[in-house]
Amino acid sequence: MSLRAVIVGMPGAGKTTVGRIVANRLHEEFTDSDRLISQRAGMSISDIFATFGADYFRQLEHEVIKEACELRTGILSIGGGALLNSQTRRMLTRERVIYIDVTDEVLVSRLRRSRTVRPVLGNDIAASVARLRQERSELYYEVASDIVMSDERGLNVVVGNVLDKLGQSQTQITVDGPNPYDVIVGTDLVPRIVRALRPASKVMLIHSPHLTSYVGRIDEQITLAGLHSVAVEVPDGEKAKSSGTIEQLWDIAGQAHLGRDAVVLAVGGGATTDVAGFFASTWMRGIRLVSVPTTILGMVDAAIGGKTAINTAQGKNLVGTFWPPSDVFCDLDVLGTLPEEQRQSGLAEVAKCGFIADKNISTMLAQPSYDLHELIARAIRVKADVVSQDLRESSLRQVLNYGHTLGHAIELVENYSWKHGQAVAVGCIFAASLAVSAGYATPDFVTEHRYILEQLGLPTTYPADKREQVERAMRSDKKVRDGQLRFVVVDTERNMHIIREPSQEMLDSAWESIRP
Repeated sequence: MSLRAVIVGMPGAGKTTVGRIVANRLHEEFTDSDRLISQRAGMSISDIFATFGADYFRQLEHEVIKEACELRTGILSIGGGALLNSQTRRMLTRERVIYIDVTDEVLVSRLRRSRTVRPVLGNDIAASVARLRQERSELYYEVASDIVMSDERGLNVVVGNVLDKLGQSQTQITVDGPNPYDVIVGTDLVPRIVRALRPASKVMLIHSPHLTSYVGRIDEQITLAGLHSVAVEVPDGEKAKSSGTIEQLWDIAGQAHLGRDAVVLAVGGGATTDVAGFFASTWMRGIRLVSVPTTILGMVDAAIGGKTAINTAQGKNLVGTFWPPSDVFCDLDVLGTLPEEQRQSGLAEVAKCGFIADKNISTMLAQPSYDLHELIARAIRVKADVVSQDLRESSLRQVLNYGHTLGHAIELVENYSWKHGQAVAVGCIFAASLAVSAGYATPDFVTEHRYILEQLGLPTTYPADKREQVERAMRSDKKVRDGQLRFVVVDTERNMHIIREPSQEMLDSAWESIRP
């Protein structure tokens, strides 16, 4: 059993009224913690305070809320001071929490008209509201998944806004391993992002350019939550993944006195999360990392699995670490302004996940339209399933390199003027052809690859006159073992195979498959 949402807020915010109407609209159970407390104690809230005191009440309140979270469904409304109990706050980090916020002016007006007896309010309601706000505001922001303003707008508007929040689909995917973490896919995730930064008091916010508005929203919420942030913009794309960028980040972290209890918040594309992750893994021998990938490629690839890296003159991702994040948030709101070329590049990695594991992805991509949320979630599940079993790429995780041996070489030869997904798309065709030559698949496999990738507007060919340069680059790739080229291929049932040092005939056939 699980709750749909927990509603929190100041006394007089309308938690019970809004919660009851929302539950009714959703045909869900409604539970009010104050009512449960009164039933258990056999007396009113004010009598409990008068007879046993505030400490007794808060402990009883915690026990009641804990039971409700474990045994109840639907909507739970809890008292305005429930979050004063640290155990309750920790417990609510596992729930969808909606904070109904109201200005002090409106609260005072409501409370003066209210007939409800509230022991925490004295004779001077305005002074009491100001005091409670100072005591509790930070706690509300700490646990809130979503924030809905009430103020003087009509009740139906507030209820509608809460229903809108609950109607927004959010998918949670767990990446298992020695240090498991969750990936959240959905919309309106900024409050959850900020909540995940706790218990750190200082945040190093590393972000890519062109995200001013989104980063500003996050930074504003960080400040409201009482945290101190140091925002650093890094270059866009692969330019960020350099030793120079890392040295700059080290200098800034030192000047900001960033300690081991700090957290790195990476906001940007795959290159940004890569370099931020590498920084997090090296500063103070490793500090916590929260990733917010803002491109499709970053969501389905770079931010999942814990691989971090920077580039060198000899190749891409040659210097790196394994440093899993504590949380990943894929906020689909930011994809609305994603350039088409980057969208296509990300969908190449999604398509790859269909080629290596989830046939449903291939089926969806072959259609004229598709649900992007579901595609991204499915692709993340593919990668999560793989890295959960093989964090350090010793065996199974190699399947994620499908299309990457040729793809990385093309990127290097083209001096990274090709997008990663564009290069991987050609690499997938190349790998599929090798699978056919090795007897793992039929020619239809290559045809399917080409059709899906072309549907997405991705390249499927590459100039043959650059073959010598590309093959030389492939031999400098980190996937080379004992000087032998290694290609990850899959059969039609999505089983992985490794082809070591393919014959000249196989390579010729693969090059022919991508000839313009």
